[in-house]
Amino acid sequence: MKSFWLICLIGGVLAFVAASLFFALFGNRGARIFYRLLGLGLVVLGLYLGKANQWSLTEPPPYEIVVSGTWPGDHDARQTSAALTALASEFDRIAGVMQVVSETRPEGSYRCSVAFHRKFNLEGAKRSVDAAMNVAKLYIPSDLRPLRRGNPTPVRESDQVSLAIIRKSMNGDESPLWELARAVAKRLVEEHALFALDPLDDQIPSGGAPPVLVVRVERWPAVRITGSRPADTWMRNASARCLELAEMERVKRPDAEDFETEILGTGQDMVPPLRDWAGHRY
Repeated sequence: MKSFWLICLIGGVLAFVAASLFFALFGNRGARIFYRLLGLGLVVLGLYLGKANQWSLTEPPPYEIVVSGTWPGDHDARQTSAALTALASEFDRIAGVMQVVSETRPEGSYRCSVAFHRKFNLEGAKRSVDAAMNVAKLYIPSDLRPLRRGNPTPVRESDQVSLAIIRKSMNGDESPLWELARAVAKRLVEEHALFALDPLDDQIPSGGAPPVLVVRVERWPAVRITGSRPADTWMRNASARCLELAEMERVKRPDAEDFETEILGTGQDMVPPLRDWAGHRY
């Protein structure tokens, strides 16, 4: 608990007050000595924990490092996709990583967000990402321009919920993924779990044309469903509701084990319990 250091300081002060009261009211020297020692210990512990937590009363958010790049328009799309999938796999092996989400567009742009746990060292995270990029150079084709790594930035909460439908299969046929994504999006709208959904047309091909946006979570193909949560619903509750409805649609399929659903943005911290504060199911 982030505020434990403040509780220790307050407890230490109260212990000193109790020591004075016991001595003034009862003349009990033993209790006075005990409470003074207890108060001193709590104050020292509170100062130590407060300094370690930078005197903050709230948990810091997770943070992300963004890796981006571009390549010429005449590149080999299949070769580049395989290379960038390998790069995301290298990021996923880093200790402390909570989530890896990559996006590619056919005109030649790439963006990968690597989200780290709040307690992971910032400098260590940058070194780990650099090392993964160096290893991935073995897989990246020569026409891919140098990848750029950004600095760590806190993951900011949004009023929008972003849900990923992930297919953990590499057989090349993504039509089951798109079918499930459409079904989940329809269910979310019907149940009023999300409003003003971003269109899925960019991520799902039509008329034989490739998708404009290709999303991967870790190294697996995914479709991202993003929409606004109800105004009277907390972010964690809205995320839990969307995840629950997506799971209901997933388990209907005979190939349900090939799919996973996940809340994007803040990794595991955004997967709340499926009950509200009063213990009732949504």
